[in-house]
Amino acid sequence: MKKTPYISIIAAAALWGLIGVFVRDLSSRGFTSIELTSLRAFVSAPVLTILLLIKDRSLLKIRPKDCWCFIGTGLCSFVFFNVCYFISISYTSLAVSSILLYTAPVFVMLLSLVLFREKMTLQKTISLALAFVGCVLVAGIGQAAAAQVTAAGIIAGVLSGFGYALYSIFGRYALDKKYDSQTITAYTFVFAAIGCSFLVDFGGLWEKIGMNLPLILEILAFGLLSSTIPFLLYTWGLTYVESSKASITATVEPMVATLVGIFVFHEEMTAASGIGILCVLAALILLNINPNSGKRSR
Repeated sequence: MKKTPYISIIAAAALWGLIGVFVRDLSSRGFTSIELTSLRAFVSAPVLTILLLIKDRSLLKIRPKDCWCFIGTGLCSFVFFNVCYFISISYTSLAVSSILLYTAPVFVMLLSLVLFREKMTLQKTISLALAFVGCVLVAGIGQAAAAQVTAAGIIAGVLSGFGYALYSIFGRYALDKKYDSQTITAYTFVFAAIGCSFLVDFGGLWEKIGMNLPLILEILAFGLLSSTIPFLLYTWGLTYVESSKASITATVEPMVATLVGIFVFHEEMTAASGIGILCVLAALILLNINPNSGKRSR
């Protein structure tokens, strides 16, 4: 059990790193960023609900007074960070937006320090620094420096990092209220789907999908592999790992995305991205030295 939660979080981040494979194809078919976000929620919410109905209906029971936890993970985190991230991309470059998104572990560490009294250890601080530097290098520091940076893009990018961090925070509150990780993931997407329904044009979405079976299957795979499965894995890992350590561990995502770009899309491997990958790996190794120090009991 010592290593399993970390492996679960790394597996979740690796699946998130595969998002680009789907996004490139679906974007080329005319799907907007908001539509892609909505599709992830629209696929995950019913799939998870049906699975829990079959497996154990009691897992779908939540107390009305605890709805704020799931509004937090679904609306304040998933929907909010995606919208802010896409706004940031529209005002600046993808590289800059990616770097700002990965300020999330900083927010998680600071919020966890205040809200959950997690210790700010030297080990976590160095791991965080290594992970952030790695993400900056992987995202493309040269592209970021050359990009046109606007105040709106910076603000939206930082807010996306804050929103991304909120999943670990609200998820921790839900876990502390003794909700199963599957319950948290299911209601995250139920509330996310409700939020997305106010942002997406259903008529336009249906016109793009129609009765195209291969496209429908691709969308299902997109939802399952980029949302349903990784969020289940991450939330389960969060059950046993401190929020700050879980967030730092998840920085493996841009590393995987870079490797996918190299091996799938034949993108060039730069020296900076190579060093960045090594920095992220070093952060993970350092973070897992004496992992019991960051273990939570249920």
